[in-house]
Amino acid sequence: MNLASSAAATRPGSSSIPLPTKALVVGMARQGAALARFFRQRGARLLLNDRRSLGAMLELYRAFHGPEIVWVTGGHPAYLAEWPDVIGVSGGVPLALPLLRAARARGVPITSDAGWLFALAPSTTVGITGSAGKTTTTTLLGRMVAAAAREVAEAPFPTPAPRPPARFARAWIGGNIGNPLLDRVDELRPEDGVVMEVSSFQLDVAHASPRVAMILNITPNHLDRHGTMEAYIAAKARLLAFQGPEDWAILGWDDPNAWA
Repeated sequence: MNLASSAAATRPGSSSIPLPTKALVVGMARQGAALARFFRQRGARLLLNDRRSLGAMLELYRAFHGPEIVWVTGGHPAYLAEWPDVIGVSGGVPLALPLLRAARARGVPITSDAGWLFALAPSTTVGITGSAGKTTTTTLLGRMVAAAAREVAEAPFPTPAPRPPARFARAWIGGNIGNPLLDRVDELRPEDGVVMEVSSFQLDVAHASPRVAMILNITPNHLDRHGTMEAYIAAKARLLAFQGPEDWAILGWDDPNAWA
């Protein structure tokens, strides 16, 4: 995929969020670092924010420094919302932060690594979520896709040898397990198969859906983050929110919360 054409490559069914010229990344953990790399590769100026001190993130600072990159550390001041076109949040960042509330009030889009991957990947993408069993299911399906591909490009676990005839050119497995696949989005091809575990934290602000969405089950979990069971179900349901008529939803039949 040509970097210059990435905005135009946003797949049908995703929310229309243009690539930013000024991006704020809140939380520089694994997903936040992937978002920072993604925005930087597309020419955006970066404002990187984390509650940790800069001294605790020296390796990250060495990876992200330069005239177009500013760090604000030790907290999440609300005034940062005045600067960016788009915000990317790491999964562990509470959306109730005054900074993010201020951003929503200003109409600044808040995004996740999973949302950008689903929006831009030309491949067959499978997103798997649920309160229990999503890692097991991602591992099982990931091994199946790996066996049906000519090669395995990314996987967080050993995979079986391919079994011809190949259904996919390459298999990619990751997301909430393994490495953020957003780092590899420009390598993905239409003939590839992508399997991702996705958490409710990533889905809260996702602006696109996978071609195949799987919700295994939804039982009370992470209510300290979501506040109510209804909000938690709504976060999981965003996996389906941007699907089109050619996409697929696979829902746990024995859990009404998964398909209600």
